[in-house]
Amino acid sequence: MSLTAGSRTVSPGGISKALTDILVRFDRNNKESADKVMKEATLNMFGAVIEETPEGDFDPKHAGTLKGSWIVTRGRPSGVRTKRQMRGRTRDSIRSLISTKMFSHNVSMFLTSNSDYVRVVEYGGYPKVVSRGTFNKTTGRYEKRSAKGFSKQAPKGMVRRNTKRFKRIVTIAANKVL
Repeated sequence: MSLTAGSRTVSPGGISKALTDILVRFDRNNKESADKVMKEATLNMFGAVIEETPEGDFDPKHAGTLKGSWIVTRGRPSGVRTKRQMRGRTRDSIRSLISTKMFSHNVSMFLTSNSDYVRVVEYGGYPKVVSRGTFNKTTGRYEKRSAKGFSKQAPKGMVRRNTKRFKRIVTIAANKVL
Protein backbone atom coordinates (compact mmCIF):
# COMPACT_ATOMS: atom_id res chain seq x y z
CA MET A 1 0.00 0.00 0.00
CA SER A 2 1.14 3.52 -0.67
CA LEU A 3 -0.41 6.96 -0.40
CA THR A 4 -0.43 9.54 -3.13
CA ALA A 5 -0.90 13.24 -2.49
CA GLY A 6 -0.73 15.31 -5.65
CA SER A 7 2.35 14.10 -7.49
CA ARG A 8 3.99 12.68 -4.35
CA THR A 9 3.74 9.01 -3.41
CA VAL A 10 4.72 7.77 0.02
CA SER A 11 5.42 4.09 0.64
CA PRO A 12 4.68 2.30 3.94
CA GLY A 13 8.35 2.64 4.89
CA GLY A 14 8.15 6.39 4.22
CA ILE A 15 4.98 6.73 6.30
CA SER A 16 6.61 4.80 9.12
CA LYS A 17 9.70 7.02 8.98
CA ALA A 18 7.59 10.19 8.90
CA LEU A 19 5.52 9.04 11.88
CA THR A 20 8.67 8.01 13.75
CA ASP A 21 10.22 11.44 13.09
CA ILE A 22 7.05 13.16 14.35
CA LEU A 23 6.91 10.98 17.48
CA VAL A 24 10.61 11.54 18.21
CA ARG A 25 10.13 15.33 17.91
CA PHE A 26 6.97 15.14 20.03
CA ASP A 27 8.78 13.05 22.65
CA ARG A 28 11.78 15.44 22.68
CA ASN A 29 9.47 18.46 23.03
CA ASN A 30 7.56 16.80 25.88
CA LYS A 31 10.78 15.93 27.71
CA GLU A 32 12.06 19.48 27.25
CA SER A 33 8.75 20.87 28.55
CA ALA A 34 8.81 18.48 31.51
CA ASP A 35 12.41 19.51 32.25
CA LYS A 36 11.46 23.21 32.18
CA VAL A 37 8.51 22.65 34.52
CA MET A 38 10.52 20.54 36.95
CA LYS A 39 13.43 23.00 36.86
CA GLU A 40 11.07 25.84 37.81
CA ALA A 41 9.29 23.73 40.44
CA THR A 42 12.60 22.58 41.94
CA LEU A 43 13.90 26.14 42.10
CA ASN A 44 10.69 27.25 43.83
CA MET A 45 10.58 24.28 46.21
CA PHE A 46 14.25 24.46 47.21
CA GLY A 47 14.10 28.26 47.28
CA ALA A 48 11.10 28.24 49.62
CA VAL A 49 12.89 25.86 52.00
CA ILE A 50 15.96 28.11 52.05
CA GLU A 51 13.95 31.32 52.44
CA GLU A 52 11.90 29.84 55.31
CA THR A 53 14.96 28.58 57.18
CA PRO A 54 15.52 30.63 60.36
CA GLU A 55 18.57 32.86 60.46
CA GLY A 56 19.35 32.48 64.15
CA ASP A 57 20.06 36.15 64.60
CA PHE A 58 20.83 35.96 68.34
CA ASP A 59 24.55 35.37 67.76
CA PRO A 60 26.27 37.43 65.04
CA LYS A 61 29.08 34.86 64.80
CA HIS A 62 26.65 32.10 63.76
CA ALA A 63 23.79 34.07 62.19
CA GLY A 64 22.65 32.55 58.91
CA THR A 65 24.69 29.33 59.20
CA LEU A 66 21.60 27.09 58.98
CA LYS A 67 20.45 29.01 55.88
CA GLY A 68 23.97 28.68 54.48
CA SER A 69 24.12 24.95 55.16
CA TRP A 70 21.69 24.00 52.36
CA ILE A 71 23.54 22.43 49.42
CA VAL A 72 22.06 21.59 46.00
CA THR A 73 23.39 18.45 44.31
CA ARG A 74 22.31 16.10 41.58
CA GLY A 75 22.38 12.34 41.63
CA ARG A 76 22.77 11.93 45.40
CA PRO A 77 22.50 13.97 48.63
CA SER A 78 25.54 15.93 49.75
CA GLY A 79 27.59 14.71 52.69
CA VAL A 80 29.32 18.08 53.10
CA ARG A 81 29.07 19.99 56.38
CA THR A 82 29.43 23.71 56.06
CA LYS A 83 29.19 26.60 58.50
CA ARG A 84 29.01 29.39 55.95
CA GLN A 85 26.94 32.37 56.98
CA MET A 86 24.31 33.40 54.45
CA ARG A 87 21.91 35.80 56.12
CA GLY A 88 19.10 36.84 53.83
CA ARG A 89 19.79 33.95 51.43
CA THR A 90 17.08 33.55 48.78
CA ARG A 91 16.26 31.24 45.87
CA ASP A 92 18.42 33.44 43.64
CA SER A 93 21.47 31.95 45.37
CA ILE A 94 20.66 28.55 43.84
CA ARG A 95 19.31 29.69 40.45
CA SER A 96 22.61 29.01 38.65
CA LEU A 97 22.88 25.58 40.33
CA ILE A 98 19.54 24.55 38.86
CA SER A 99 20.42 25.53 35.31
CA THR A 100 18.86 23.91 32.27
CA LYS A 101 22.18 22.20 31.47
CA MET A 102 22.36 20.64 34.92
CA PHE A 103 18.71 19.70 35.15
CA SER A 104 17.18 16.65 33.50
CA HIS A 105 14.13 14.50 34.09
CA ASN A 106 16.55 11.54 34.27
CA VAL A 107 18.53 12.84 37.27
CA SER A 108 17.33 13.45 40.83
CA MET A 109 18.10 16.79 42.47
CA PHE A 110 18.72 17.08 46.21
CA LEU A 111 18.67 19.90 48.72
CA THR A 112 20.61 18.77 51.79
CA SER A 113 21.58 20.32 55.09
CA ASN A 114 23.99 18.43 57.30
CA SER A 115 23.89 21.06 60.02
CA ASP A 116 24.08 19.74 63.57
CA TYR A 117 20.73 21.31 64.45
CA VAL A 118 18.67 21.12 61.24
CA ARG A 119 16.67 18.17 62.61
CA VAL A 120 15.80 20.05 65.81
CA VAL A 121 14.58 23.05 63.82
CA GLU A 122 12.66 20.86 61.36
CA TYR A 123 11.09 18.34 63.76
CA GLY A 124 11.23 20.04 67.15
CA GLY A 125 13.35 18.97 70.07
CA TYR A 126 13.78 22.19 71.96
CA PRO A 127 12.65 22.05 75.60
CA LYS A 128 8.85 22.07 75.81
CA VAL A 129 8.97 24.50 78.73
CA VAL A 130 11.47 27.32 78.36
CA SER A 131 12.57 28.89 81.62
CA ARG A 132 15.02 31.56 80.57
CA GLY A 133 15.56 31.22 76.84
CA THR A 134 18.63 31.86 74.71
CA PHE A 135 21.07 34.65 75.41
CA ASN A 136 20.98 37.20 72.60
CA LYS A 137 24.51 38.60 72.27
CA THR A 138 23.23 41.55 70.26
CA THR A 139 20.71 42.77 72.84
CA GLY A 140 22.41 41.34 75.95
CA ARG A 141 19.11 39.77 77.07
CA TYR A 142 17.57 36.31 77.18
CA GLU A 143 14.85 35.53 74.66
CA LYS A 144 12.36 32.68 74.41
CA ARG A 145 12.91 31.55 70.83
CA SER A 146 10.95 28.29 70.98
CA ALA A 147 7.48 27.20 72.04
CA LYS A 148 6.22 23.68 72.76
CA GLY A 149 9.54 22.27 71.55
CA PHE A 150 9.57 24.04 68.16
CA SER A 151 11.41 27.07 66.84
CA LYS A 152 9.18 30.15 66.78
CA GLN A 153 10.74 31.10 63.43
CA ALA A 154 9.84 27.76 61.79
CA PRO A 155 7.24 26.01 63.97
CA LYS A 156 6.16 23.73 61.12
CA GLY A 157 9.66 23.16 59.80
CA MET A 158 10.95 24.23 56.41
CA VAL A 159 11.00 20.98 54.42
CA ARG A 160 7.76 19.45 55.74
CA ARG A 161 5.83 22.67 55.19
CA ASN A 162 6.93 22.96 51.57
CA THR A 163 6.60 19.25 50.81
CA LYS A 164 2.90 19.61 51.58
CA ARG A 165 2.73 22.38 48.97
CA PHE A 166 4.63 20.46 46.26
CA LYS A 167 1.63 19.74 44.02
CA ARG A 168 0.71 23.44 44.09
CA ILE A 169 4.32 24.43 43.39
CA VAL A 170 4.44 22.14 40.32
CA THR A 171 1.08 23.45 39.07
CA ILE A 172 2.26 27.05 39.37
CA ALA A 173 5.51 26.16 37.57
CA ALA A 174 3.62 24.42 34.75
CA ASN A 175 1.31 27.41 34.30
CA LYS A 176 4.29 29.74 34.19
CA VAL A 177 6.46 27.67 31.81
CA LEU A 178 3.93 26.12 29.43
